[in-house]
Amino acid sequence: MDRDLKLEAVTLEYQNHGKNTMVCQSLSVTFPEKKVSVILGPSGVGKTTLLNFIAGHFAGEGTITFQGKRLDSLPPSEREIAYVTQDFRLYPHMTVFENIAFPLHVLRAPREEIEKRVNAIASRLGISYFLSRKPRALSGGQQQKVALAKALIWEPSLLLLDEPFSDLDPQSRQECRLFFKETLLHASFTTLLVTHSWDDAMTLADRVYLLHQGKIAFEGTPYEAECSAYAPYFSEVRP
Repeated sequence: MDRDLKLEAVTLEYQNHGKNTMVCQSLSVTFPEKKVSVILGPSGVGKTTLLNFIAGHFAGEGTITFQGKRLDSLPPSEREIAYVTQDFRLYPHMTVFENIAFPLHVLRAPREEIEKRVNAIASRLGISYFLSRKPRALSGGQQQKVALAKALIWEPSLLLLDEPFSDLDPQSRQECRLFFKETLLHASFTTLLVTHSWDDAMTLADRVYLLHQGKIAFEGTPYEAECSAYAPYFSEVRP
């Protein structure tokens, strides 16, 4: 059974000031299972829209298959996707522990299992010491770790990451890149990350995909990207 994430004949457009703006037309691309695929491109090319389509939050044409199953015919809640957005989507009235545990409560996991799994992932991510705090008391980098823990706690098959470091200061950005690299290196799930940052892509990607004018203009390893004919274009997305 083919277990890769596949988009076939995907067409996406949205209304912008009364005009239809095309994100992509008849786009077909494959992202390999259990690898980190990075879609690279400047802001405004439709990277987030593409993630929202995969997650089921944006309507479009085309098919999505993953692990041999059609996702586009399923509601978002049944796609088994963890999605970390740019704003982290942490609940401000909940503690860090409660935020991380929330997906397990939705799944009606027993209290003992919830405590065990939350404490285990918090220890692995180095955030055990602020489990009782509220999100507003945390730095951007700490909130990012909490958002990742919340996404991973229910052991998803597919992880989507939208510009995960865009709002961080340079030091926190580098720390989080390395943290994500270590976490994803040992992951058993498929990861799709979108970013406008060349350094993010080069640090984390197994494969890089350049989204340009609604098409995948390049696909390859980070080294192949650096050596490709698109290298001058890549300079436009370096910080």
